[in-house]
Amino acid sequence: AWDMYEEYAWGMDELKPISKRGSMWFNLGLTIVDSIDTLFIMGLEDEYHKARDWIKNEMDFDKSTRDSTFEITIRNLGGLLGIYSLTNDTMFLDRAEDLGHRLLKAFVTPPGFPNSVINLKTGESDKHWWSTSSILSEVGSIQLEFLYLSYLTGNSTLAEKPMAIFKKLRDMKPANGLYSAFLDTRTGRMSNNHF
Repeated sequence: AWDMYEEYAWGMDELKPISKRGSMWFNLGLTIVDSIDTLFIMGLEDEYHKARDWIKNEMDFDKSTRDSTFEITIRNLGGLLGIYSLTNDTMFLDRAEDLGHRLLKAFVTPPGFPNSVINLKTGESDKHWWSTSSILSEVGSIQLEFLYLSYLTGNSTLAEKPMAIFKKLRDMKPANGLYSAFLDTRTGRMSNNHF
């Protein structure tokens, strides 16, 4: 699978195996960042070093595109932190810290939930085009990456906004004990009856 990705989609986010073409979702080499820890663990040194060089020299956060705050957090930030935890290579931590600071700019809604999409270059963020709400599973599951980044860097500000979401959710105390799947980014309330 890796050889096919290298041959047909190197630097792209994903390989479409049937058409043998790459696809760009975020233009951040998702497959490389998702896979580099596996390359390292498996001892695929040539492949690992090629992926490392791409992350160091080619992964570019200064592209003016609107991308998913959640997906970039779990895939790129999480991937960078994962490979750093295996290698202690500070290049990965430096890239993760840069990305973490950029992602924090999405936490600008009145209740403190992150906007669903962010432009990593400008820091501008917004909701999904199809909703004024954030998805509970997204805003409630990105804390691990920010908390670990905060721990590694000694910078508590990297965890403050993501962790504040848990307090906001605890304070909601839904009468039936169930949280809605969607949270209104303007009011901080549950926005529908989908559980």
